[in-house]
Amino acid sequence: MNIQFSRTGRRRFNNRVGALLSSLKHSEKTFRHDWYRLVQGWLHEIHYRAKQTRVSCKPDSAEHTIAQDRKEIFVVLDFAGALLTACGTEVEKMVGEETRRLLTSECVKALASTYDGRLNNLIDHRLYDRGRR
Repeated sequence: MNIQFSRTGRRRFNNRVGALLSSLKHSEKTFRHDWYRLVQGWLHEIHYRAKQTRVSCKPDSAEHTIAQDRKEIFVVLDFAGALLTACGTEVEKMVGEETRRLLTSECVKALASTYDGRLNNLIDHRLYDRGRR
């Protein structure tokens, strides 16, 4: 989770952390609203990056392409984790686990849909075994 920021990016990151912590001091309701907006933006970014990956299909080897695409899509999860860590333990306890679970799930879905949407389908093994007989 080592993210490199430019000077301006670092300033924006620190301002965002400060704004989140001040909204938490003001009211938990406003903090949750602000956090919800951030999560929605991250979900949008994940889907946008997956769509861009689909558009720019490269004729490289499959393993290289999957590793490269995974890095491009999962960087959103890394950024969210860095923001959670920077905000402190109180924010981490409040929304950390749920945010990581949701963003990880969406990153996996987006990466799977880039190659084959069937990769992320859940299988009920009882029904699957009955159908094979």
